[in-house]
Amino acid sequence: MKRRNFLAITFGLLAQLPIEAFAASKKPTPKAKPTPKVTKKAATPTPKASPSVTPKPAAVIKPEELPVLRDGEYIKLATIVAPTSFYASVTKSGNQIPLLISKPTERTLKIFTARCPHQGSLLNLSARGEFSCDRHGARFNENTGKVIDGPTISNLESYEAIERNGSIYIVI
Repeated sequence: MKRRNFLAITFGLLAQLPIEAFAASKKPTPKAKPTPKVTKKAATPTPKASPSVTPKPAAVIKPEELPVLRDGEYIKLATIVAPTSFYASVTKSGNQIPLLISKPTERTLKIFTARCPHQGSLLNLSARGEFSCDRHGARFNENTGKVIDGPTISNLESYEAIERNGSIYIVI
């Protein structure tokens, strides 16, 4: 009973206070510092400006062109007959990166990562125009790398193909 009376009295008193009493207090604005007085001096020659030093531009990271290898040998573009798809790889910084090469038509060459974006499993080649993942059943279009079905929502990473002296290179 005592608690109820205490709360009733407390809320009654709070209700009588003006609303401004609950507003956040403002901090006083700092006083402006007086500006120092400037006295005129005899004109002094201005020193010559030193030659401006231009900062060096930030290092531009150039993409690397890496040769695509199949069984340790360069892949010659002229030897690939459409329609086909096969495994290949590139080596970057000592690491071997598995790739899937797809040539659905004579004029089209597609290069994708051979790892499933879901959990990194190696993808399988399929005769039905798609790549598949055994781990969780994801399937990808062989021509575009887009997801057809599966737990992943990410498409396959694709690489730009370049021909150099008849061999295939990719830009990473």
